[in-house]
Amino acid sequence: MINVGVGFKLISDTGAGNIGSVSIIDSSFSNVGTAAVVISPPNSAPASGSSGVILEKVSLSGVTAAVQDTNGKTLLSGSSGMIDQWALGPVYECSTTARTFSQGGKIGSYRRHSTLVDADGLYFERPKPQYQSHGVGDFVHIKDLGVTGDGSTDDTANFQAALYAAQGRILFIDAGSYILTSTVNIPPGSKSSERLGLRLLRPDYIFKTPGKQLPPPFFFFFFFWFVSTYSYENTFVNIMAVFFVVLSLAYTKVATRRSCFK
Repeated sequence: MINVGVGFKLISDTGAGNIGSVSIIDSSFSNVGTAAVVISPPNSAPASGSSGVILEKVSLSGVTAAVQDTNGKTLLSGSSGMIDQWALGPVYECSTTARTFSQGGKIGSYRRHSTLVDADGLYFERPKPQYQSHGVGDFVHIKDLGVTGDGSTDDTANFQAALYAAQGRILFIDAGSYILTSTVNIPPGSKSSERLGLRLLRPDYIFKTPGKQLPPPFFFFFFFWFVSTYSYENTFVNIMAVFFVVLSLAYTKVATRRSCFK
C-alpha cells in the first residue's frame, strides 16, 4: 500500500463498531501518513468486541505508526522497518479456558519452516498455471477413470490410479466430495486443474495417528466394560477395563495436543 493517509481502518465511517480480527502477512506499506492499521482502543475483557491484529513479515517505509487506536495512541511504531511477528488480541493455547490477552508482541515460538519460504523469508508463492495453450487431448477427466466424487463411495484406490494414469497430461478434477480412507501419493510432475466445489474428505477415525490407522482405545474400553458387566468375578477382564480407561484418557490428551499450533 503506497501513498495513503490510513492503510486499513477497522472501524465504521461513523467510528462505531469494529472488525473482529485481521491478519496482514508478507505485505508492505510505504508513505502512510497516519497509520497502517487503525483500530478501536484494545479491551482485554471477553466478548468486548476488541479487534485482533496479526502482522507477520510486514515491511514499513515512511510510516508514522504501524498500528494506532482511534484515540491517537500508537500501539506499534512504524520505525521498525520490518515487523517479523506482532500480535494483539486474545490468545488461546490448546483450550478455550486458557485465555490470555496480548497487548502487542511476539506470541509463542512459531517460526516459518525453511522449506516454505523464498530467499527473502516470505512464503513461497507462484501464480496458478494457465493451460490456454493446451489442446483438449492434453486433459483427462478424473470421473472417466472410475472416480465418483459422490460423497459416499470410497474413491481412494481409483483416485490414486487416476493420478498415475494422468502422468504426462493434465488431470481435470471436477467438483464433488471425494472420500479418501488412506494416504494418496502424488507423482512428481503431476498437473491438475480443479473446479470450485472440490472437497477431499476422510472418515474421522483415519489419520489420527500417522502410520497407524487404528480405532481409538475407547472401543476396547467399552468392549471390556461390557464383558466385565457380565463377568464381574473375572479379575483379568476388570483390570483390562481399568487399563483402557487410562489409555482412553491419555489418547484424548495426546489428540488434543496434536491439534494445537504453536
